[in-house]
Amino acid sequence: MGHVLYVARDKRRHDRHDLGSVLCLRVLDLMPAASVEVQDADALHARPLWLTGTPTLVLDGGDVLRGYEALTHLQRLAVELARTPPLSSTRGDAPQATARRPPPPLQSQQQPPPSPTEAAVAAIEEDALWGSQVVAEDDDGAQDHKLTGDDLSRAIQARQQERAAQASGGHGGAPPPPPPPMSD
Repeated sequence: MGHVLYVARDKRRHDRHDLGSVLCLRVLDLMPAASVEVQDADALHARPLWLTGTPTLVLDGGDVLRGYEALTHLQRLAVELARTPPLSSTRGDAPQATARRPPPPLQSQQQPPPSPTEAAVAAIEEDALWGSQVVAEDDDGAQDHKLTGDDLSRAIQARQQERAAQASGGHGGAPPPPPPPMSD
């Protein structure tokens, strides 16, 4: 396969890759080493015009997939390769999954070690990134505050009485009476 994955370092923290690149690299860790070539976009001397961000996956035919599309294509490719039975080899040298992360930055570029909070955030598994954090609420409590038809008719009747009293001047400038207390 001639796929090439372009990855880059996080713009704020040069000691790690950006999130999209990390996710793609973790998918590649599950695949045979010869499946996809990894290029560090930061190490390129002249960045091509089509390389506008990372992760970017260039397919055999020249098609370019960026971001989420690159990640989902790699995931599908990993599933395909996992379902394909390995070719039997007489020497037992079937390709093994290996880590292909580009080398760490030079000492001059390295930042101090992350704080405990940053380390905890970095340790979150990818599943947590895609999971929903929305908590379902129980709607039973909302029914206690709904108005009934009787409440509405009392409010309309009270308003009509207020307008009639104001039109006849019966209040004499006094404020209108408070609404009646709500009852169940």
